[in-house]
Amino acid sequence: MKTICFCANIHIPPPKFYCRFFHIRQNHANLSCPEIETYYKQVCSSRLVPWLKLLNKLISESDGKLKLTLSISGSTLMKLKEYNPDALVLMGKLLANRQIDFFAVPYSHSLLSYANSEYFRTETEKHQLLLKDMFGSQPEVYLLPTAFNSKQLLKSITEINRSAAIVYHGKFSDNQFQIPSEECGWQTPKLFPINCQLSYILQNGLCGIGKKSVESSASALYSKFMKHFPSSDPEIVIYNPLNISPDFQLIADSIFAAFLKKLVKKTDTTFLLPSQLPKHTFVFDTSMPKKDAKPVAGLYLKNKLQKEAFRFLQKVEDCTGLDSPELWEVINDMEYLRYMSLKFVKPSFVKRYFNPYSSPYMAYLSYMNILENIWMNQQDKTAFSRKSNVSVNT
Repeated sequence: MKTICFCANIHIPPPKFYCRFFHIRQNHANLSCPEIETYYKQVCSSRLVPWLKLLNKLISESDGKLKLTLSISGSTLMKLKEYNPDALVLMGKLLANRQIDFFAVPYSHSLLSYANSEYFRTETEKHQLLLKDMFGSQPEVYLLPTAFNSKQLLKSITEINRSAAIVYHGKFSDNQFQIPSEECGWQTPKLFPINCQLSYILQNGLCGIGKKSVESSASALYSKFMKHFPSSDPEIVIYNPLNISPDFQLIADSIFAAFLKKLVKKTDTTFLLPSQLPKHTFVFDTSMPKKDAKPVAGLYLKNKLQKEAFRFLQKVEDCTGLDSPELWEVINDMEYLRYMSLKFVKPSFVKRYFNPYSSPYMAYLSYMNILENIWMNQQDKTAFSRKSNVSVNT
């Protein structure tokens, strides 16, 4: 019997910001180019909504056998509400029929949410309130998809009454995940590791199209997926449909559909939702081979560009220089750090995965100019405020 918990990480990748050195100290309106709103509308209508409709069709054709869990940021939900509210209605119907479920995640798709425990709790509560308002849903399982798999975060998950957490297994940003011991003085949530090898096979198989037909690509993907499917039970597999290059989106979705149909037809395959995982006995093995870290290692905080950009982002975290909270949510999106990954130096990776910048360095340069702009404007406001106070007092 093959038991799979299928997960999709749904987040609209942020657009390219045109901010150069000579834009620094100018008004923040220069950061919000008119193309940004058009970009989000286009991605919602041409990529995200068609994928949700495809998912609904696959679930219907499976007679309820197929189940899938979504990790979807609050910012993406709000964009769907603004641009495609019908998609939320569709998700609500699937949720009511217990065909999909949601992960508990922070509202913003930002590494800042995982670097600060207080910010983590605030963002999580904000996301939960949004899900409750939209769908009446309260997720039971947390998804930790970043390098910050720390004891403090697990403690925060326990404090917000989440009994289980799904985490990436193996190495990530040079840090080996450690399971907290009972000596911590608090009960840790149950931990369920993502099978990174299967996740990598799926994501890479959807992008590695070449000259094969959709059916041939789906068959090759299915064969490789089942070949590496271990005897352990259940297996958690996750992928991100919107990280794929727009040029491959339609073909990748077709391969995904054909692959899932083959998986559903297999009589000894069962699909689970995360809320059903704690009912299973699972052994957390920390001796996972390094190759299983492929899909996550080096994407966010691996190289010097990413680390320097994140340090500067933390520096301006408490900045009040932006008048638009929505704009700040876009700017602190962790995908800007992914755009700086040195994997984008490889032509094959550039061809398959979305990145609006021509190179990791251009992504870094533009992002640092944006943060510098925010920082300098905040310093100017602070200096002006102090000068005004001195004038009043004299």
